[in-house]
Amino acid sequence: MKRGGFIFGLLFFYVASASGQVVAHLEEVKGQLKLARKKALQDSQGRELLQVGDRILTGARATATLVYHDGVIVRLFPQSSVTVEERDGASVLTLKKGGVWAQIPKHRKRPRRVVLRTSDAMIGIRGTTLAVMKDKNRGTSIGLFEGEIEVRNQKGRLNLNSGQVMEGLKANSVLAKRVKKCPTNCNSIARAR
Repeated sequence: MKRGGFIFGLLFFYVASASGQVVAHLEEVKGQLKLARKKALQDSQGRELLQVGDRILTGARATATLVYHDGVIVRLFPQSSVTVEERDGASVLTLKKGGVWAQIPKHRKRPRRVVLRTSDAMIGIRGTTLAVMKDKNRGTSIGLFEGEIEVRNQKGRLNLNSGQVMEGLKANSVLAKRVKKCPTNCNSIARAR
């Protein structure tokens, strides 16, 4: 992103967030993207400020990037549906379908709590790079490229470490049985996103 665009985005974010509703903004929108706000579905113009409760839907060949003011970056894959929320001081992204790649930088003083939810699990992330895919039939898959996350579902909780993946996770899955070592190309996947 160009420096002027970054400063403009930060200024817009700061001014608009005075109302307390804006949590992030969209960048790098490619393809057809819809934004659902207060039950109204509209075509995205590509640089919207995202408010609590907004749902972003990417088309078959569309991608988009959500950027938070503190450097959290979330890239949406094609055919994804993500709702942006804030709860108990944490940023919550609900992934209904599709996939995301997220990079949450480490902050020394006040780390942002970010939670990624699917119908199968809740993933607490901080100082992390990961990808999450949600499929109605196959469940949730998580690839952790760096850092550590906590995964919770109906059966319990488990910390996932850098270089590990979970595939086919369902709400009633025994978490430890879903953990595998990341394939050898795991780091190249993280860089490619």
